[in-house]
Amino acid sequence: AASSLMQLPMVEMTLGAGLRPGVITYDAASLGDDVFEACGADPSVPVRGVPSGGAFHALIEGSAAYDHAALEAEVIDVARKLIAEHPSVCAIVLECTNMPPFAQAISAALGLPVFDILTLGEWLFTSTSPRIFRGAEQSAL
Repeated sequence: AASSLMQLPMVEMTLGAGLRPGVITYDAASLGDDVFEACGADPSVPVRGVPSGGAFHALIEGSAAYDHAALEAEVIDVARKLIAEHPSVCAIVLECTNMPPFAQAISAALGLPVFDILTLGEWLFTSTSPRIFRGAEQSAL
């Protein structure tokens, strides 16, 4: 489970007809069809990267100081642009592992579910740590 993109097929199956997830990433050009196919996802999924001259690139490539407000505003703007370009997008998958701190803000701003590497990890953890229900230990299952 190396990529949050592994959630794309599951997210797409939960959406209504004609609706689809969209992906926000650091660099859209780095996500080729092969990446989506390896995750079992449709390579035509709408993708948008953060701007090359923006806060994320300044932080990661330019050693700029961490500015939570600027990073949050940037990723929300990218999400809004993704939705404007692709109105059928009704869920967001954050590909970049630096973006989970902004998932809640994106969801609040757009009113959409947002998935990231943490939601993938929670899903995997829950599947390997099943709940024990009262009386289940006596069940003949």
